[in-house]
Amino acid sequence: MAQIEAEQALCEWIESHLGHFFPSGIAGSAAEWSIKIRPACELSIVLFGVTGPRPPANGTWARLVSEKCRELLLPADQALPGIIASGAAESHNFKAALLVFIAIERITGRRFRSHDIVRSVFAMPPRSNPGPDLDHAIATDLAGIRDYGPQMTRRLEALMRRYPSAPALGAAARPALYDVTHACFLATRFGHRTAPWPARHAAWLTHTLGPAAAARLQLGDLDVAAELTAAALWCGLPLNPHHQQVLNTLSRTALATGCIVPGAHFAPEADFFDRAYHPTLTALAALSAANRAQLS
Repeated sequence: MAQIEAEQALCEWIESHLGHFFPSGIAGSAAEWSIKIRPACELSIVLFGVTGPRPPANGTWARLVSEKCRELLLPADQALPGIIASGAAESHNFKAALLVFIAIERITGRRFRSHDIVRSVFAMPPRSNPGPDLDHAIATDLAGIRDYGPQMTRRLEALMRRYPSAPALGAAARPALYDVTHACFLATRFGHRTAPWPARHAAWLTHTLGPAAAARLQLGDLDVAAELTAAALWCGLPLNPHHQQVLNTLSRTALATGCIVPGAHFAPEADFFDRAYHPTLTALAALSAANRAQLS
């Protein structure tokens, strides 16, 4: 019950801060808008995950909020054709910002006016391709342009060689942990499909993600602990005591504060929303996936 109430508390915080997620003024400064819209991109991805094939308690809420997000994007949608024609889409930040349109379309089933032109931007190959840019990979996968599942299998294989045991992954730096979670997110399309990797990959994740999440929890890093837990659950792995410890802490924090209070891992000069929104989103992803698993 506490987990469901905590999820609902996070939903209320997110909905009350939609104006912070969606800035205005794309016509005035496309470059500035593309940076400020970053929280909305991350929100849209989590909303997509929450509306997975086995809807949890707040799947209906996520769809209703996505409709509100769509309304908030309409001014930018009207301006996009002209902005893209001016060459702004060549900017990495602006191109990444277009992800929000693709994700919200997937959730609502409703096309934006800019539907075709946005997809044409992502259909173009990156100028350089040392590896898939995360936003580009997510957008092209959600748009049905390219399936990144096989590539994420290879990426996970490399991570397994580098961090062969639970202690090794638990001691890894945050960027390496994000590499693992992002591979899981893309491979499973945020819980919408079964990951295409072999059984030994799933076995490695089963034995490492929980201890790694617990290790980050001990450091007070609720953001990465929640993301590791969400990754495990979206991969269809069973809940274990490590994940439950993270979920219990997230629930207590959400019920006490309404969001996930930022820790020392975030820049202290940033305002509260900029520090709080990401751990709040990852906590919602983890709690939603856990509640879905326990209700199924």
